[in-house]
Amino acid sequence: DVEVIATDRDADVFPFQQLVCRHNDIDMQTQHCSLSGLREHDLRDIDLMIGADICYSDDNARDIERLCLHMTRQQGVELILADSGRAPFLNLVERLGLRYSVKMTPLTLELPTAVSGHILHAVISP
Repeated sequence: DVEVIATDRDADVFPFQQLVCRHNDIDMQTQHCSLSGLREHDLRDIDLMIGADICYSDDNARDIERLCLHMTRQQGVELILADSGRAPFLNLVERLGLRYSVKMTPLTLELPTAVSGHILHAVISP
């Protein structure tokens, strides 16, 4: 009983997102916009924000940090990000750790392709 909204600035990813949702029996809305296009009213009533492979530039990392600042007006919003460990992501983790409760967990997967990275879990609160 959740409402799922997927956003991306690349509309070509929405068919893939829809496929994953059908596989997991989840209904999902899509919103074509960039992180910088999200405003405080878009973040109202959000309990959990999940992102994967979105912290590929310093600009995106700053946009994520800005979203977290907007979400501090709500109580206990959780942010979960997966990343391969690029510099913008690691810098973001450090900056978020100064304000919020954060935990970073290394993760290695072997199948279908070997890959390693990190999962960031942050609790955004005032």
